[in-house]
Amino acid sequence: MLTSQYGDVDEEISVFGEARALSDFVEDYFGFHHSFLSVVGVVLVIFPIVTASLFAYFIGRLNFQRR
Repeated sequence: MLTSQYGDVDEEISVFGEARALSDFVEDYFGFHHSFLSVVGVVLVIFPIVTASLFAYFIGRLNFQRR
């Protein structure tokens, strides 16, 4: 969320006594790259779908009857 909001802002800020662009600070200090934003979006969509599919499959395979 930090990268999506501030990853493309090139406004100069004063950080640790030096002037840097906000996007450079986010990339260097936190390690968040604005170019990976699409990858993160895909993962956030795919993860719940895979989790729900695996849950449904394994609940269907589970046999609750004891004979």
